[in-house]
Amino acid sequence: MASLALASLLLGCPPALVEREGHRVFNPFYLFYLDTESRDVWQEPERVLDALTLAPDGVVADVGAGSGYFTERFARRLGEGGLVYATDVQEEMLHRLRARVADARLANVVVVGRAVRRPEPPRGVL
Repeated sequence: MASLALASLLLGCPPALVEREGHRVFNPFYLFYLDTESRDVWQEPERVLDALTLAPDGVVADVGAGSGYFTERFARRLGEGGLVYATDVQEEMLHRLRARVADARLANVVVVGRAVRRPEPPRGVL
């Protein structure tokens, strides 16, 4: 009986990926998961940043920035002299990203919405 209840619950969950412009992307329904405290444990963001050896006045492109989990960390690590271009292809992610940048007062972040077919930063940026 428990396995039937679990199967019913799982069948009612939205998929982790959705289709946008013919491509599979992260489902915004699960946006909350991108900012959970448990992500710090398995992703080890400080270790990632240390490995990148970012210069204080460097420029970083966070392509597929999502909610800005790494964008915020890049911006803080680079400081006022650095610059982060945060791109994403989904309006839901861009909305969350812009709110995060504003709430954290990250003046060194530029949020760039891009089409799925061209997710990279605009030409001439990097």
